[in-house]
Amino acid sequence: MIRFLHTESSGSDIEPFRRLASAVYQSDPVWAPQSEEAIDECLARAAAGEIEIRATVAIEDDRPIARAMALLPRERDPGRGWIGLFECLPDSKESGAAVLEQCVAWLGSRGATEVLGPRSDEIRAGLLIDGFNRPHTVFTAHNPAFYPEVFEAAGFGVRHRMLSYEFSRDRVPTFRDLPMRSVAIRSADPARLEEDIARIETFQDSVFRSDVGRVRRSADRSRSLARRLLPILDLDLVVMAEDEAGQTVGVVICLPDAWQPPPVDRARLVSVGVTSGWRGRRVSMAMGSEVVRRLLAKGYRTLEGSWVMEDNTRPQVLARALGGTPGRVFALYGRRP
Repeated sequence: MIRFLHTESSGSDIEPFRRLASAVYQSDPVWAPQSEEAIDECLARAAAGEIEIRATVAIEDDRPIARAMALLPRERDPGRGWIGLFECLPDSKESGAAVLEQCVAWLGSRGATEVLGPRSDEIRAGLLIDGFNRPHTVFTAHNPAFYPEVFEAAGFGVRHRMLSYEFSRDRVPTFRDLPMRSVAIRSADPARLEEDIARIETFQDSVFRSDVGRVRRSADRSRSLARRLLPILDLDLVVMAEDEAGQTVGVVICLPDAWQPPPVDRARLVSVGVTSGWRGRRVSMAMGSEVVRRLLAKGYRTLEGSWVMEDNTRPQVLARALGGTPGRVFALYGRRP
């Protein structure tokens, strides 16, 4: 007999929800257990009033067999609900689809007109659909190969495919024709970190506002997200380009792979952007050259650049030209309630 438990609180009734992942990944050498920290982050955001949540878990013979969390942002993403933290045992696909459908129904009852998933916050999104044997890098997805089948059974279709590229110190790129000296390259400054966080957030919102999955954040939310990242952030790997007036015209953000067992020698390229008036003027090359120099000096061996939209061909051409090889592939699914 299968029963479904629902919770919208942070109490002990979330424990069956927590237990499932260890059963799903008990024989998976790639999965990073640190990814489960997203549960506590979602609960904390709900307690702070930033999102509404409803966690659903399917139970059979007192063991959890499928789960998902419905998330409804209270601002900045109108009409859109998310489903994240989905897990399912391989012999429980029907229950997995039922859990997803219950999340969709709840989000619809709260006014959502579109549901996207998997997604648990602004930096974690997508279902892994290729490259299952590659490392599970920080703030990215990893899941069994059958999960797309469960999403499709619940009425979801692929909205977007995202690619990753892998770079290695065995194939270090050569950067030529760097931009004029009117562009200054610097790291985020710990002495004025709050100011730089605000500058980067304003830049990101301006450059990526039309991107799929980009969620505009309040100033408080940006600071909260930055504080969460600070313990793993290496400010040397947050590189900013500025024009002669000191305006930010480009940003590159890399993260050490905090989910890798030490010693950490992997990094993840989270974001690369240049303002429209400076594109085609080698600004990204200048920032990339500086980031590569720093990664090599710090002993990193690999870098994964992820979340490149499949139809965005320019960064793919650039990645290949710089020695990158295709890596993992992710999909963001969607449906209407």
